[in-house]
Amino acid sequence: MAAHVLIVDDQALNRILLSQMLKDEGYQVSMAFNGQEAIKVLEHEAIDIVLLDVIMPVMDGLTASKNRRISEKNEGLKHIPIIALTASVLAEDKIAAQQAGMDGFANKPIDYDFLCHEIARVLNIPLSIAKDQKVSSQKERLIDEHKGIALWGSKEEYYKQLNYFVQQQNDIFLQLSNDIKHEHWDALKNTVHKLKGICGNLSLILLMNKLEEIESANLEKYAEKIESIQGVFSEVKEQVNKYINLKDDHPNKPYKNTNPSISIKDNAIVLNELVELLG
Repeated sequence: MAAHVLIVDDQALNRILLSQMLKDEGYQVSMAFNGQEAIKVLEHEAIDIVLLDVIMPVMDGLTASKNRRISEKNEGLKHIPIIALTASVLAEDKIAAQQAGMDGFANKPIDYDFLCHEIARVLNIPLSIAKDQKVSSQKERLIDEHKGIALWGSKEEYYKQLNYFVQQQNDIFLQLSNDIKHEHWDALKNTVHKLKGICGNLSLILLMNKLEEIESANLEKYAEKIESIQGVFSEVKEQVNKYINLKDDHPNKPYKNTNPSISIKDNAIVLNELVELLG
């Protein structure tokens, strides 16, 4: 029987994409949107492994992992492997995850090949499908169409999501400049962190990497780096608009979702989440 995976993440986009990829590999999937809800799911469902986001509202991943390990010890429950999901690359965050009782560690945006290997490692099972571990030199790619289409099922669906994304961005990128001007550092870092994850899931590689740079930059470098980020965003918007305009020139070409696992309901969840985040 396929392993039952619990995905815990407060962002619907992350949950949907991970769920889609894991189901394609034959896994059974359940989902929760914070640590508190995850603990309840673990009490009522037979879960084999948990993919647990570290930073979430209500209850973060570190607290949820600690609470689960305490319950396992005090109540004699079985040890359920937990893999931390985080956008942080800091060594101390990996140590914190281990101290909270987590068994594995995977970076966000998700490197799916690596995640599959990490799942196989902590469950002590062979990989269901051999995956090439290729080192890609795609750091400067503006839009990774190949990866984006693989995630969203078709080029039409992928660009539909990109188009919605860029339509919502002008205000938030202007706000980044305002946050610097008024020294709202916490708000700036929070926005950059969230945008980095969204850009990764939309395969906006260069923009994601530019956002990642600012997370580790000194304060005096922020203004310069925000200007660079805004320039990259303009390039993304221009590229997306070119594709949309080209599609508008061929209105008789029907849209077809080639991946039925991405439902209308899933898209509605993602779009509503982006509105809340960026509106």
